[in-house]
Amino acid sequence: MCLFHHIDFVPFSAGTSLGFLLLFNTVIGQHFSRYRAIASGIASSGYTIGGLIFPSVFQVLFDEYGTRGGLLLCGGIASHALGGALLYRLPPGANKHLPSTMNGTSTKNGGTRKTKADNFRRDISCAEEIEHSRPDDNSGSEEMDDEDIQQNSRGSRYSLNKTIQALSDNIPSEKSNILVSWFRRNERDIFKITLPSFFRLPMFYLIALSYTQIVFNMSTYLTVIVDFATDRDVSKWDAVPLLAIYGVADVASRFGSGWISDKKYIKRSAVMSVHFFLWSASYFMLASAKHYPFHVVSAITAGWSNGATSMLVPVLVMELVDVQQFSFCFGLVTLIIVLPFCLRPVMIGFFRDTLGDYQGMFILLGACLSLSAFLWMWVFVRERRQEQDLQKINKVIA
Repeated sequence: MCLFHHIDFVPFSAGTSLGFLLLFNTVIGQHFSRYRAIASGIASSGYTIGGLIFPSVFQVLFDEYGTRGGLLLCGGIASHALGGALLYRLPPGANKHLPSTMNGTSTKNGGTRKTKADNFRRDISCAEEIEHSRPDDNSGSEEMDDEDIQQNSRGSRYSLNKTIQALSDNIPSEKSNILVSWFRRNERDIFKITLPSFFRLPMFYLIALSYTQIVFNMSTYLTVIVDFATDRDVSKWDAVPLLAIYGVADVASRFGSGWISDKKYIKRSAVMSVHFFLWSASYFMLASAKHYPFHVVSAITAGWSNGATSMLVPVLVMELVDVQQFSFCFGLVTLIIVLPFCLRPVMIGFFRDTLGDYQGMFILLGACLSLSAFLWMWVFVRERRQEQDLQKINKVIA
């Protein structure tokens, strides 16, 4: 832009570059397994930190060196990120993270299972390994392609079916029915979801809907909050800092909330539900409040909820699909969020120009957030029920 007058290529190149920037989520999926939420929060916090620092820096550059000189310096600043990209390497040792119980004889400790009940526990453990410890965890394995993963999954599925059939002949029919029904109900969740089967999963659409709401609410809030606050008799100089307060709370959440779900204190679905509830409550309070302290509390709550939920979206996608399909799946999720943005100017204009106030808009957004909170609560209840079923299975085969 600083060298040529014809800049028709700029929108295309800028949009493509922004899309490629999302690949850092793929890198996180390859290098992290236990602390993915923390890593995702730290990595994505750069957006907010840059939004707090660079606007004033760029304004100084444009005032000092003009438009072309400022753009040249901005390009030089951005090029510093190239060094980090060139230093990236695939992590070693992918195959050692594969479950070692595929052949039905060896275990993780090198021993041999003898009883049928132990075999069943071994296969259940193997299935859980497939679910929670993927071939790509902490690694990037070029050797493991889709065919290898599907073959391993089919082998474990065959081993489980064979063990269940053997157990059915040696335990009471009532317990046998419990085992078979549990396995049939959870078979799809146990084994890896691969392209394109995630299109059939409701969780994919729930994640896409949640991410759409996160980005839509964030951009809408930042667009109208100053105007909304001034309409509520808040001075302009008091209204503008609400943007910084929102950003600081967002950064603090990205750095500080990921460990809660990574340490398994709370399930990720519960984290999503709680923060959507908090976010909706902040909007309801904002719609009914006129005093400045309530605006500050709302900005802190909304910013914290935005950071806590947005950083979990790529982590949830990582847990839904394999690393080979993660980029494609997450790309579709980010593509879906673009569609509602076509309606955002119409919505803002309707509430501002037709109704004369943003109060109804915040009530509408809060209601939508509450709906998503209930959906994630349903997911949490479903996960708890599956855990209880698994505990019953362990008691049966004990």
